[in-house]
Amino acid sequence: MLHFDVRQLQGINRHYGKHAGDGVLRAFAACLRDVFDDTGWIGRIEGCEFAVLLIQQDVDAVEAQLDRFYLRLCRRLSSERYPFVYSVGLAHFTQIDETVTLETMLLDATNDTRTYPVPSETRNIG
Repeated sequence: MLHFDVRQLQGINRHYGKHAGDGVLRAFAACLRDVFDDTGWIGRIEGCEFAVLLIQQDVDAVEAQLDRFYLRLCRRLSSERYPFVYSVGLAHFTQIDETVTLETMLLDATNDTRTYPVPSETRNIG
C-alpha cells in the first residue's frame, strides 16, 4: 500500500490560482495511472491524498516504480513552474488476514513516509 500526499497545494492555489492547483493534481493522478495502473488499484482518498494498492509486488519493484513516478511527474510538470512537495508512505504486507483492512494498511503507510520535492526547474532530471 502506498499513500501519496501532495503538499503545498494551497500555496499554488493562492499564488497562481485554483486552476494551477487543479492542474498539478490532474498531472499527479495521470502519472500515478501511467506508472501503477498495470500493477494495482489507484484511488483518490480526499483532497490532495491518493492511495495505490499493489498486489504481489516486492519492495525492490515498488522502489523502481516510485523512481519512475518521480521522473515522470517532473517531466510532465516541466513546462509549469509550480514547485511543491509530495510525500509517499509505504506499508508492505507479506500475509493478509482478517485483521488487515484498507484502513490499517493506510495507517501503516502514513507512518513510514518519505518526502520528494518537485523542483520548479526540471530540465536536468533524468
